[in-house]
Amino acid sequence: MSNNIDLKKGLDIPIKGSAKPVVSKTVIPDTVAIVPDDFKGFTPRLLVKEGDRVLAGSPVLADKKRPEILITSPVSGTVKEIVRGDKRKLLEVRIGTDSVQEYVDFGCRRPESLSADEVRTALLQSGLWAAIIQRPYGILADPALKPKAIFISAFSTAPLAPDTEFVLGDEFAAVQAGVNALSKLTDGGVHVSLKSDNYASTPFHKLENAILHTFSGPHPAGNVGVQISHIAPIQKDETVWTVSLLMAAAIGRLFLKGKTSYAMFLMKAIQDVAMKEKNESVAFIMMNVKGTDLLNIDHLNERKDEIEEIRPVYKKLGMEMKPFQNVKYYYPYSKDFTAYTYEKEKNIKNRMEAGKAFQFKYLFETEEDKECLDLLFANIDDPNETIESIINYIISNGQGFKNVATWEDFKNALYAQTQAGKAKTQGGDSISVMSWRKFYRLFNKSYLKCQQMFTNQLGKSVRLRDQVEQISKNDVMVIDVAKLDEESQGFVFGDVMRAVYNLKLGSSMRPDEDIPDRIIIFIDELNKYASNDVPKSSPILRQLLDITERGRSLGIVLFGAEQFVSDIHKRVKGNCATQAFGRTNAIEITKEDFRFVPSVYKTMLTRLKQGEYIIQNPVFRSMLNIKFPKPIYKYYE
Repeated sequence: MSNNIDLKKGLDIPIKGSAKPVVSKTVIPDTVAIVPDDFKGFTPRLLVKEGDRVLAGSPVLADKKRPEILITSPVSGTVKEIVRGDKRKLLEVRIGTDSVQEYVDFGCRRPESLSADEVRTALLQSGLWAAIIQRPYGILADPALKPKAIFISAFSTAPLAPDTEFVLGDEFAAVQAGVNALSKLTDGGVHVSLKSDNYASTPFHKLENAILHTFSGPHPAGNVGVQISHIAPIQKDETVWTVSLLMAAAIGRLFLKGKTSYAMFLMKAIQDVAMKEKNESVAFIMMNVKGTDLLNIDHLNERKDEIEEIRPVYKKLGMEMKPFQNVKYYYPYSKDFTAYTYEKEKNIKNRMEAGKAFQFKYLFETEEDKECLDLLFANIDDPNETIESIINYIISNGQGFKNVATWEDFKNALYAQTQAGKAKTQGGDSISVMSWRKFYRLFNKSYLKCQQMFTNQLGKSVRLRDQVEQISKNDVMVIDVAKLDEESQGFVFGDVMRAVYNLKLGSSMRPDEDIPDRIIIFIDELNKYASNDVPKSSPILRQLLDITERGRSLGIVLFGAEQFVSDIHKRVKGNCATQAFGRTNAIEITKEDFRFVPSVYKTMLTRLKQGEYIIQNPVFRSMLNIKFPKPIYKYYE
């Protein structure tokens, strides 16, 4: 235990009662406001306008003097209002929140392996730099400076202050990662002050890479400024930085980003069994939707401590201490290799030379190509079936679209329909010029974003549907869509699902015995395609519903992951054999989906630790609490 600093002066205000260690209600507001005045020393430059869509983590404001300092949105939604005061001073940016939250993926790496510049860049890009306060003056920290030291107070003596152990007791790993990251930014160390009364019982006394201090006495013993004056008073021309314990945990979560996946563990176990017993064959198609999450699953985890933690579990279950086998990676085509992927150019080229990776393209040559057009409009509500009528007109080689065999020709043919007096007829109903113009705008938006992927010549690249048609037993296809825009992600996912469906329905010329008995499709962020808010006309939703309702008999298995089960379409949930619930919030467990979940499990769901899940399956008499191991494959370089 460190030397205790006992404060004699001060006062604990005699207020009756205290903050109880219970979560009574979690509020998810309809609107949040970003207030520039909350950030001292920050001169705001607006980066958004009213009506813009933002994700949680999207830049909203930048500092005029230090443009690398960003304030990012805490939620996903739509910018509702820009509020200005006298002389057009920016007062607030109001954002209406989405019912299903979406997040910017900043990639992730362990802070221990990063340089100071890499940590600084990660904090600046994510907006978490705003959590670091510089003293003297209490302003946002200057990224160009190296502070004398960084200080964190792990307790508060303010009246009715919440107990930090209750708030962050389960977040020790995140706090530790935050301390590790912050330690890269100073040579003077990260000083963490603890309350002497409960030093032995607090988990934070086990923090490594930190200089620990204990304080006792009345308020303001928990004030970080008072702590600095006793530990290392600020001298002339010196600066120090401070970070709250809550924000230290937030910084840590940026680097940790909970990487225990029950779905990946189950798929690894399934492949092990299939390769050993060979009674039933299986193949896997995985959609990589976040950073480089699944782009190293054929490489062994290089973290020795995690491997030693994994080993006894794998031994007990009879699993191989190996990563996934027979893996091939598919990246969207671009000339520089990295325009549509977070993977490094060197890695892509090395894998392609070894025959373990390919770039995929989409052409506009065959009837199958044209029939995939509807996937680009999956998230567009089409109550009058206007988009469907236009697509049918195009597929049937209506006037102006006959012999169109390239995307550029198709774009020109579409544009011709937008000109006055060019309204066409489909099934006796006229398609107005305004409808053609809307269709053209929507198409052009997606086409321009991924123009290199939507190309006119295949070259050395491949078609995904051809690769799916040739998938072999125990193969693993990893399709990288993480850097594509949302419409293009849906287009690729929908195309892959159709290809799998057609293969299992017998459209392939291959003998049945050569086709895997089961094909498992894994998609994270399932809520993008099967939520309650997705238009009923969505072709991707229709395909998902067909797979969930008929897939079992065809040998198609869907593994989906999403943040909130309550957001998922009821027919998808109703046909789900197994549900795995990770940690969730108090609002979620009040939803209809948890109506019949015993209260003891509801309480557990709000307190689960990383890697713990509550499993529900009809074969079990009750729900099971299972802890899954960390990935055996390499993740977050």
